[in-house]
Amino acid sequence: MLHVTGIDLNPDSREEHLPGYTPNFPHIASLVQGARYFGGKASWHWHESVELFYVRKGAILYRTPHCEHVMRAGSGGMVNSNVLHRTQSLKNGTALRLHLFEAELLAGVPGGTVQQRYITPLVQRPGLELLALSPEVPGQAAALDLLRQSLYLDEDAFGYELRLQALLSEVWL
Repeated sequence: MLHVTGIDLNPDSREEHLPGYTPNFPHIASLVQGARYFGGKASWHWHESVELFYVRKGAILYRTPHCEHVMRAGSGGMVNSNVLHRTQSLKNGTALRLHLFEAELLAGVPGGTVQQRYITPLVQRPGLELLALSPEVPGQAAALDLLRQSLYLDEDAFGYELRLQALLSEVWL
């Protein structure tokens, strides 16, 4: 779990550099603690990776060019691939965990059925910038629980990558 205190941006494009991200396993998990993260704010940035996040405590505002959502403890969501976004902690002590990963990590076979039926339609859906999940919405509570579980896996345990891939696939569905 990477403890994030800021983001490293390409000054020309605003693309975020993702430390520890490798082609062999295109994924990183991060812990973001609001006050320690540029004074509670992350400036406008984007990344090719999908971002799945879970708010552990406090509240955070997620903004994209066309929408914004206040996310409270127990909620979470997804920022789609290549979407410009920024965040702002709204409460002292806000903390969230997140996954940044290439959606193809879930596809198995590049260009195969899983990618065609489940991955591509979501990441290429026009207008889908931010998907907010609330524990009060039927069906979303289960997805949030799976997301939370995926963020607490032991990264050093044998089989971590397979367990993570399975949990993220369930969240995706």
